[in-house]
Amino acid sequence: VVCDSRYNLEDLLSIGIPRRKLDVLNLPVKPQFETPGEFQPKKGTIEVLFVGRFVPSKGLLDAVYAVLHAQALGSSQYRLSLAGDATFCDVEYMARVHSLVAASGHSDSFRFTGVIDETRLVEEFRKADVFLIPSYHEGFCLPALEAIASGCPVIGYDAGNLPTIVNGLGRIAPVGDWRALGAALHEVGTALRSTAPRLPLDA
Repeated sequence: VVCDSRYNLEDLLSIGIPRRKLDVLNLPVKPQFETPGEFQPKKGTIEVLFVGRFVPSKGLLDAVYAVLHAQALGSSQYRLSLAGDATFCDVEYMARVHSLVAASGHSDSFRFTGVIDETRLVEEFRKADVFLIPSYHEGFCLPALEAIASGCPVIGYDAGNLPTIVNGLGRIAPVGDWRALGAALHEVGTALRSTAPRLPLDA
């Protein structure tokens, strides 16, 4: 059995599949995502990107709460772009997300991109300052790896394989703690405005 992460391999071990029958083949990142550029201090709105399915396990409500919390902690403005295919979304959950955005008084801080192709996805990663992924479960999380390849720090929950992917190149918060997620976003956003940033990343 070929697993795409050590995390998934451990899952299979836990249900009794012999180790000799398991191997790991990590998912690759396409070359077009590998576009980190020279750092320039951020001016204006901090661009935050989410990429994934619109379902509860991806934590979209937590992402909205985290962005609102980050804005409440300081003077920086944040805009969260939510990229994903709504075709197979959880309709009731997305209604809650849209209701929260509408009730927040900051609807201009949120952008739903709809379905985007790979070329547009590369552009979204290039524009983003931070990649936010508050998943409650991740078997691998290729978008987080694409973000890192694009020179974009990752902020997410310590769910599944995410700590392995981030591995010191972002910030990890306890699952479900959107306040900690928002605080991490505020700290990274503040550092991005510095002329000589030392990003507050997890060691």
